[in-house]
Amino acid sequence: MMQQKQKSHSPKRIKQLFGTLYSKTRQASKRAYEWSFANALLMTEILAFFIWGLRFQSTNKLAQAKKQKLPSQKPSFVKREFILEEHCFHNGQKLKVLPVSCRTLGKMRPNAVVLLDTNEEQSSSFWLREESERELFGKGQPFDAEKFFHVLLDHQSAHLSRAELIDLHYRILHEKLGISCIQVITATAHDTVNARLWREKYPEFVTCMHILR
Repeated sequence: MMQQKQKSHSPKRIKQLFGTLYSKTRQASKRAYEWSFANALLMTEILAFFIWGLRFQSTNKLAQAKKQKLPSQKPSFVKREFILEEHCFHNGQKLKVLPVSCRTLGKMRPNAVVLLDTNEEQSSSFWLREESERELFGKGQPFDAEKFFHVLLDHQSAHLSRAELIDLHYRILHEKLGISCIQVITATAHDTVNARLWREKYPEFVTCMHILR
């Protein structure tokens, strides 16, 4: 009787064991799936961050390369100060030393584009205005600073006559900047007289004259 009872319960016992095994296997599979999904998600995020880093680095290098290749949109004049020795004025006055100045733009060359400006205040200068520096001296513009050497002559002193001022400027150009020829002398309308006087006093030094109106 006991053997028959044990035999009658054995299929049920086996079914319970299979049920428990199936449940544990399913739970283990679920945990493995969840772990695999989390791991895959983490790897995806790491890969995405790595790709973003590469793109950012590439974009940054490209921007720096473009910045190096692009010329300055607004060329700037450099002020130069000199000392002239033994300068003699037309009234007979002589000075052993005379401080003078000018502004230059571009690489120094033996020939230059001379810009006349009789304004005493540099802030009101036509040549030093932001739009002038960008539209006249920028790359590809009429007075491209990469192609020409520009000299902006300061007014220096209000008590000097036009002829004295030109003689003073001639010494600056010839002695201090090493210019052997004025390629073009350019002036605005109010400097027309000075430009013409340059041609009269130093005809071999001035090649061409241009008046902006």
